[in-house]
Amino acid sequence: MNALGRLLRGIACLCWLIAVPATASTEYRERLPSGAYIRIEVPDGWQPGDALVLFQHGFNLEFDDDPGLGPWRDRLLSEGYAVAASGYRMAGWALFSAVDDNRDLLNAFTQRFGAPGDLISMGGSMGGLIALRLAESPGFERIRGVLSVCPPAAGARSWDTAVDLRMAYDAVCAGVGGGELPRSDGPLPWVFERDQIPNDVGDLLNSGAVIRTLARVTQCTGVTLPPLLRSNGQRARLARLMAFGKFESEDFFITNIGYATFAMSDLIRDPLKLNGGNPFTTSGVDYTDAGINSAVPRFQADAWARQQLHRVSDLTGAIPASTRVVLLHTSRDELVRPSHQRFLDENGDYRTVVQGLGEIRQLFRALVREEVSSHCGFSAPELDAAWVTLKQSMNGAQVKTTDFQQACTASQQAGNAGACRVPGEPTITETVDETMRPRPNQLEAETSARNAGIWFDPNLVGEGFYVEPLPDNQAIVSGYSYPALGDGGEQLWWVGLGRIDGNGISVPDIALYRGPRFQNFQTGDLRAQGFGSAELLFKNRSSAEIRLTVPGRYGSPNRSLSRLTEHAEYTGPVILPIPNVQSFSLAGIYVAPSRSGEGLILHHMPVQNGNNVQQRDFLIWYTFDIEGDPMWLVGERDQPMGMGPGLGINRYHFSLGRPVGTFYPPNFNPGQIQTQPFGTVELENTSCSQMRVRFDARAGGFGQGEFLADRVTATRNSPCVWD
Repeated sequence: MNALGRLLRGIACLCWLIAVPATASTEYRERLPSGAYIRIEVPDGWQPGDALVLFQHGFNLEFDDDPGLGPWRDRLLSEGYAVAASGYRMAGWALFSAVDDNRDLLNAFTQRFGAPGDLISMGGSMGGLIALRLAESPGFERIRGVLSVCPPAAGARSWDTAVDLRMAYDAVCAGVGGGELPRSDGPLPWVFERDQIPNDVGDLLNSGAVIRTLARVTQCTGVTLPPLLRSNGQRARLARLMAFGKFESEDFFITNIGYATFAMSDLIRDPLKLNGGNPFTTSGVDYTDAGINSAVPRFQADAWARQQLHRVSDLTGAIPASTRVVLLHTSRDELVRPSHQRFLDENGDYRTVVQGLGEIRQLFRALVREEVSSHCGFSAPELDAAWVTLKQSMNGAQVKTTDFQQACTASQQAGNAGACRVPGEPTITETVDETMRPRPNQLEAETSARNAGIWFDPNLVGEGFYVEPLPDNQAIVSGYSYPALGDGGEQLWWVGLGRIDGNGISVPDIALYRGPRFQNFQTGDLRAQGFGSAELLFKNRSSAEIRLTVPGRYGSPNRSLSRLTEHAEYTGPVILPIPNVQSFSLAGIYVAPSRSGEGLILHHMPVQNGNNVQQRDFLIWYTFDIEGDPMWLVGERDQPMGMGPGLGINRYHFSLGRPVGTFYPPNFNPGQIQTQPFGTVELENTSCSQMRVRFDARAGGFGQGEFLADRVTATRNSPCVWD
């Protein structure tokens, strides 16, 4: 078996079985309507309500019609756990369907054996990422434990290293006779066409195309030749590419070439994945090597393709507080580097959970110190110890590295052959940007998705959208427009809760509301109506696109948007109060308990002016008119901010208008819009979490009043500094 095959076989499965006596069990196999093959094994005596383990296999370009149950199978069955696995409905980067495939697997299990109780997800490499994703996904709230080994936790960013290596190879090997990689026709010549990806490329061992590709790589770099047979040019080119990719192992260089060609091409070309969309950006990327920098073609990602890759691949860390996670990684992995673990700290939410007077972290990790580089190259005792550690954590123990070490030694003493190589606490010295090159242009789009603001379509001035990013990569998105021709009322607003994925926000359900009357507000009159779904895509700091799936009479569902306002992250010194930005921390949505169903959005836009920071304040009040139809009001603070009776108490004065007169596109006519005066609104915060609302709308026919509204959301980048 060649080096590439040795490494890539470990990606698809963890093949070290933990030695335990055989357990009597019932095995069940089926091909589901989705096309995915499943395998289930249930030990004798298992009853509905007992625990079930969902095992996730790793990356394999060959469709899996015989899914394995993982290296823990025998141990799990002997302890009374049922085990189930799906081969997924697609090969390659199966994240596009893996959550649904596991949902189908769970349903099939329940139909045949009864509903399980606690769930545990396990997997390695890509399967380790899927195991973590399941714990964040609706329908899997019963997952109490996750055992994830060598997961590519960087998600979508993991693939940037593949395109970078392909670009570098093309630059270094340009003009080397017989050493250039195959190219395709069309706008993405560095991506193979589907007919250039053989059906038997799964294990990358016997494919003629793989052999030819490796022959080209050898012609350029000599990598498969003994060092004595390499020419000076081959040595120089190989050394340059090894330095570019920070490879110490030539085997891993070859492995990564496999990903940069066949695997990446499958990701882009497969109609069930990105369907030809390019998720990669080279514009603005610094490749450090001057020659490579000058030779690499510069292009920008298709923003929707990038968002789709983020949507299925990225972790949010939003797992139930009762879920425990154990992660295991090898120290010299050059395919999924240990720096991937940093994404669980920087982008996740694996927080400390308070239990009584003590504390326990949801996440435990161990780093195997290896002498020879491997991907998922764990010994049987190390895998066994990971399972024991997870059980201890699920049982309430605050597990430590010494607990893992003791479990590993006990596994050796029980007859499992192999080393225990976790000498101490995990130390990961590499940063994310050292192993995955930053993409400033892409980062701008991703940052824009996380900054609150008002957006509008320049072709439809008079309506707009508000984005309110929240912690845990969530966002509230609301739209403000007019009814379709023939519908009742004068205005329309909708709202929905979505998830931020990279440079986009997906809102699966948006709703319209009607019922309560402004001057006699009765929450019991509130009626919700499903309106469809929305997806927002941020291209840079100032431009975006929204795709709406709404009823047919509401035309123009896709809009190009421009940013009108932005609440960006404040990076200046923390001063109490921040000069000229006394209310910086009060942005968010406020709802009065007595008027549930409407809300007031206070939006700040800090404006840098030299060393001084000024602040513009906007108010959107989404509510109902005197007939119970949707009504929205908007305005900017029109008086200097006033100070209340105590430190941190501020007053804002707004004159709000009510735009009416036109219809939803395609019958939208901005010339018909008339902004009717509503009246004035004064906001005074009583604390960081409550606002006193006084309004005088007698001129607009809506009376006057006062009420207290609770802060139900806090805008991202807007911490409160007074409570």
